[in-house]
Amino acid sequence: QSYPQGVRYATGLRNVVGLDWNAEVKDLYAMQHGRDMLFQFYPELFNQQEGAVNPAEEMFRLPKGSDAGWPYCYFDNGKQKKLMNPEFGGDRNKPGVCPDKTQSIVQFPGHLAPNALLFYTGDMFPSKYKNGAFIAFHGSWNRSPEPQEGYYVVFVPFRNGMPDGKWEVFAD
Repeated sequence: QSYPQGVRYATGLRNVVGLDWNAEVKDLYAMQHGRDMLFQFYPELFNQQEGAVNPAEEMFRLPKGSDAGWPYCYFDNGKQKKLMNPEFGGDRNKPGVCPDKTQSIVQFPGHLAPNALLFYTGDMFPSKYKNGAFIAFHGSWNRSPEPQEGYYVVFVPFRNGMPDGKWEVFAD
């Protein structure tokens, strides 16, 4: 397949490794790796601890035509909203073009590095897991001064294609 023969399904995503089709609602979902080095590159905006937990690792529901905003936007865990990246004039307050972009449906602490996403449709686990999402993280090298974290699989309960409760560590 060449680019002229292809179809752009979604854009504005960074380093998506985990993605899965949710057969219940017939939509594509993706886990996005957040960027690195916010404290190192922008110490006037992020202290070391803020850089350790930002930006969020994000889960998106991606109907065809979605634009999640990368490279212009990131999700700030402290502010709990999508903001402009500093390279594009962001100051941790300016939303810029970001409110008009596809918003993530679940956010995780920064630098956990999501690598796999699977919607569970089997019958071997208890019913609370049915149609929920399992996400495998490989952890990260750059959470200092916070402890390294993210060497686990989490579960996100879902109902009708949307998160239905808080995520929890399933295995670590």
